[in-house]
Amino acid sequence: MSCAHTLRFIGTVIHEILGHGTGKLLTETAGSFNFDHENKPISPVTGQPVQTWYKPGESWNSVFGNLAPTVEECRAFLVPNYLADNMEILALFGYDESSTPTADDPIIYYAYLRIGIEGLQALGSFKVEDQTWGGDHAQTEMVPYE
Repeated sequence: MSCAHTLRFIGTVIHEILGHGTGKLLTETAGSFNFDHENKPISPVTGQPVQTWYKPGESWNSVFGNLAPTVEECRAFLVPNYLADNMEILALFGYDESSTPTADDPIIYYAYLRIGIEGLQALGSFKVEDQTWGGDHAQTEMVPYE
């Protein structure tokens, strides 16, 4: 299997399992929290305790509206791209310095190439007449270019 095909396979697995399968929506329901409100979780982005969470009556869809599915796909799309050259992740799939392709092959090159190709393919689903995308995946794949 070529490096590009290997990366596509591994990227898809990571997208589905880690991209969609991880994360926690912090919520408050009638004064009850699904996290320790006294010792708030640390944001991986700011390094500070989280300041916001879903309040009573709010949901992923009510906050993000029509963009909710696209935002979810963006999250899932970014995870395999971030982990594309992570040797521990590649080792889970049997790739190391002695496999074919090796974990040392230009994985990042193929990762960016894949992002570009999928972005170009997504253009085919854009409807010029009403300025909409054919699906959430296609809209997500164009985010790096906007």
